[in-house]
Formats: sequence, structure tokens, C-alpha cells
Amino acid sequence: MAIEPHLEPERHVDRDQSERVIEGAIPALSPRQQRVLRMRIDAELTQAEIAAALAVRPRIVLRDLNGAYGKLRRSIHIEI
Repeated sequence: MAIEPHLEPERHVDRDQSERVIEGAIPALSPRQQRVLRMRIDAELTQAEIAAALAVRPRIVLRDLNGAYGKLRRSIHIEI
């Protein structure tokens, strides 16, 4: 019998804790990385849409996202 994910409180605690760690790590990103990450995650824009909004090439958006994800991964690894 599988347990429904919404019935497993420890998953919610782990997710909440992870979200707090991530939110705490975002200020360490460059301003452009923060903006690109927020546009990708919060606004759910594609890389092409972000590039158009910022008037940059999509590869610049990809570079910024990869840099942001890398910094967040390192920060999370340190926090956990």
C-alpha cells in the first residue's frame, strides 16, 4: 500500500527546510543571476523569453542559470 505524499509530514518538513535553505542562498547570487532565476522559477519563463525580456542572447541566460544553479547546489551542500 503506497502512502499518499500529502499524508507524509516529514516530506513537507524536508521540502520546507530545503526551500528555506534555497531562499537563504539566493542573496549570494549576482543581481543578474537572481533576476534570471526569479524569471525562470517564479514567472515560469523559458530561456528564450528571459533572453528577449533582458535583450541578451539565450546562451547568456543559460550561463547565468547554470551559474546560479551551481552556487545554489554548493550552498545547499554546505547547509545540509
